[in-house]
Amino acid sequence: MNFLHYRLRVSALMIALVLLGFRASTAQDTTALPPHVIDVQPLPGVELGTNEPLTIYFDQPMQSDSVDFHFEPQLDGDSTWINDRTLVFQPEDDVWLTGKRYRVTLTGTAANGLILDPAYEFEVQSPRGLSVAAVTPEDETEGIITEGAQISVTFDRPVIPLSGTIDQDTLPNPLTFSPQITGKGEWVNSSAYVFKPSAHLAGNTRYIATIAAGLTAVDGTVLAEPFQWTFRTLAPQVIEVKATKVFKERSVMLGSGFEITFSQPMEREATEAAFTLEDYGNVDYEYYQPIAVVDGGFRWNTQSTVLTFQPKERLNLGYRYVVNLAATARSATGAAVLAEPLTQYFITVGIPRPLRSYPQSNQTMYPGLQRIEFTFNTRMQTSSFEGLYTVSPQPKGEITPYVYDDHTLTLEFEHEADVTYTITLLAGMKDIYGNTTKEDYSTSYSVRANH
Repeated sequence: MNFLHYRLRVSALMIALVLLGFRASTAQDTTALPPHVIDVQPLPGVELGTNEPLTIYFDQPMQSDSVDFHFEPQLDGDSTWINDRTLVFQPEDDVWLTGKRYRVTLTGTAANGLILDPAYEFEVQSPRGLSVAAVTPEDETEGIITEGAQISVTFDRPVIPLSGTIDQDTLPNPLTFSPQITGKGEWVNSSAYVFKPSAHLAGNTRYIATIAAGLTAVDGTVLAEPFQWTFRTLAPQVIEVKATKVFKERSVMLGSGFEITFSQPMEREATEAAFTLEDYGNVDYEYYQPIAVVDGGFRWNTQSTVLTFQPKERLNLGYRYVVNLAATARSATGAAVLAEPLTQYFITVGIPRPLRSYPQSNQTMYPGLQRIEFTFNTRMQTSSFEGLYTVSPQPKGEITPYVYDDHTLTLEFEHEADVTYTITLLAGMKDIYGNTTKEDYSTSYSVRANH
C-alpha cells in the first residue's frame, strides 16, 4: 500500500464517521421534541356527563408523576394512566359538580425530559343539571279555559328511558298543584310530561304548578332547585242564551223555556238566585219597566253547565221578555263570580197572520196548472185552513190544497190566460195554541198568455 492510497482510505473513513455522526445527531433531535396534547375528550367546552371521565391524549410518552392538573375553581380528583400517552381524570367520588365551568391548566414532562411548554389550557363544562325547557300554559298566563285544559312540561333532556313497554304507573309524576287538581299525567316521550285534569278547573283561580327538586334525568343529572310557574283560569262566562222553542230562529214560541250555557260548571243555588225572566208587555207598546216577573222552575244538565228556566204558564202573544242574570252567579267551586251580568231580549210570536204570498200582488203568472203559496208568521193548525180560502173568479176544475209544513198553505189550480185572480184567506185560521187570524188576507195577480 503506498502513501497515497493510505491517505485516501483515511479520508474516506473520516467522511463516513462524519456522516454517521450527522445521522445520529438528526435521530437524536427527532426524539427530543417537546410534548403536545393532541386531543381532549370530551372536547373543550362540551358538557360532561355526570360520571364521564376527562381524558387527555399526548403525542409521546410522558413521565406520569410529572403531569399535573390545575382547576379553577379548585377541584379535587384522581388521575389514572391508561398508557404512557393517555391520562384519565375523575373528580372526587366520580361525580362532577353541577353547573360548573372550569379553567384547566395542564403541566408535565415527556419521557425525553422536555416539558410541556407552554402549559396546555382548556375549559371543562360540568353537567348543567336537569332543567325545564318549556311549560304549558306559559308562566303568568291569564284566561285559561276551565274545560279541557292540559298542563305540560318539557325538560332539556330525557328523564325516562325511551321505551314503549314501560308502565306509566311506575314512572315519576313530577307535577303538583296548588290548589289541588285531580287528574292523570302521562309521559308522552322521554322528556315531555302532560297532565290532563279529570274535571273542570276552578274559575278565575290562580294555580301554582310545582316540580320538586331532586328529579333525576336518565344521564344522572338532577333538578337542583324546585321549579314553579303560575296561570289563572277564566271567570265563568255565558257562552249562549237561547229560547228552547222558536219559530224560524226569530220568534219565541209560547211554550218555550230559556236556556243559558256557561263556560264552566256553576253553583246551582247562587245561579238560580241570580236569574230573572221579566215581562215587558206587548211589543206594540213601549214599556220602560217590566210589568211582571215570570214564575217558573229550573233544571240543569249533569255537568251544571247548562241552566234551563221553564215558565209555569204559557207566554203571551207578541210580548217582549228579558232574561237577566246578575253577576252574583258563581262557579261550582264558589271561587269566581260571573265576569259580567247578562241581559237578553226575546219576542214571542204574534197573533197568527199570513206574512207573504207567492206570487206577490200585481205580479204576472202564465196559463196552466200553477201553485200559489202563503206563508204564516207562526206554526198553524193546518186542519183549520179547510174552507177558509176563496179564489175569484172561480177557476175551471178543482182547487187542490197542499200542506208541506205547519206554516205554509199552497193552492193549485188551472189558470186561464188574460184573467186577474184574487185569492183571499178568510179570518179564523188557527195557530197551534188556538189563536185565530183576525182579518182576511188577499192577493191579486194577472195571468198573461204565452207568446
